[in-house]
Amino acid sequence: AIKGTVASGDVFVADSEPKAAVVGQELYDRIAPLMEQTSLKCAIVAAYGIPSRVIGDESEIDGALEELLHQPGARLLICRTDPKATTND
Repeated sequence: AIKGTVASGDVFVADSEPKAAVVGQELYDRIAPLMEQTSLKCAIVAAYGIPSRVIGDESEIDGALEELLHQPGARLLICRTDPKATTND
């Protein structure tokens, strides 16, 4: 694992070779260098005060998009996908 120190704690990019991470806004500057040194290529920054929704099933997509598009301001939609799915599924 690759280890980077963040304030009083630690951040680990595990042996699972993640490609993306959701990180707190205050930690982004510490995470950014890992995107050049590891498999981590994308960081979604979770900022305080920005509402979010997590979906994990295709049946939730239409409702989630409708909800997000009809709300004022920024929103974050996190879609959990099957890691075994391909672009042809």
